[in-house]
Amino acid sequence: MARKLVEDLEIGMVLSKDVKDDRGRFLLPEGIELGDSHLRLLRQWKISVVHIVSGQDDEKHWSEVDLTELQVDQHRANENHLHDLFALNDPEDMLIQHMYYFCLDRLDHIAVQREEKKA
Repeated sequence: MARKLVEDLEIGMVLSKDVKDDRGRFLLPEGIELGDSHLRLLRQWKISVVHIVSGQDDEKHWSEVDLTELQVDQHRANENHLHDLFALNDPEDMLIQHMYYFCLDRLDHIAVQREEKKA
């Protein structure tokens, strides 16, 4: 079972776990092969991550991506995005600092991974 961002799903991938909304309402069943209409509905329902059957995705894990190809502009955009998300938190709190830098690292890795996919 692999977790996959909805924006990175492709037609033909198979769900390995039922999809439910944030209130626990059933949306799509495990085992369904995703079609264009399913992908559209997942976006409309604001579902961000689903589980797909392993082996359908040969993409490496985000943490394995080499950051040497990260563009400075993309890194700054990631910082600005997180600044907005963390605006109401205490920036001196050690846990908040760790969360911020973990999220920034992940966003940077995912940005490089997306660029590699385009190439």
